[in-house]
Amino acid sequence: MYRTMSQSTDLGVLLLSPDGRQVAFNVVNPEGMRLLLTVPAPGGNPRELYRSKLDLGVRAWSKDGRHLLVTQPDSKSGKKQL
Repeated sequence: MYRTMSQSTDLGVLLLSPDGRQVAFNVVNPEGMRLLLTVPAPGGNPRELYRSKLDLGVRAWSKDGRHLLVTQPDSKSGKKQL
């Protein structure tokens, strides 16, 4: 399912969760879609959390590691939103 990750053209910032168990990151797949993914830190299958045609920025984990702060440009103005 995620075999295309190895063919991605753009890998975003990697963020380790506060408990060190998960890594969040974004990639651009060959079709140009931006994917927000998490993967277990020791390795394993990635889990897709979000997919968009617009740019994504992974900024921070919540202190409890249950939420991610992500920015994305507004589709009309282009300004980044949380």
